[in-house]
Amino acid sequence: MKNQETNNQENNHATRMSAKEVAIMLSDTLKDINARNTTLRKAVAVSRIAMALAKVIETADLEERIQEMERRMDERDKAKQ
Repeated sequence: MKNQETNNQENNHATRMSAKEVAIMLSDTLKDINARNTTLRKAVAVSRIAMALAKVIETADLEERIQEMERRMDERDKAKQ
């Protein structure tokens, strides 16, 4: 079960957007607004989604860091025994 969970996490990590990709999406949306290639309504929707994604990305990154730290601490504790 642990192996399957690890594989799922790796697959999810490979498909989720990075913070840089979210920033690019926002930048592209702003350019589209200035060029009048999109509606303000669509831009607001994209902006809201991007902000939500940014929060999710930050939380997921912190979660991964915590898990890695816990794993290293467990290894260190096992090595001391």
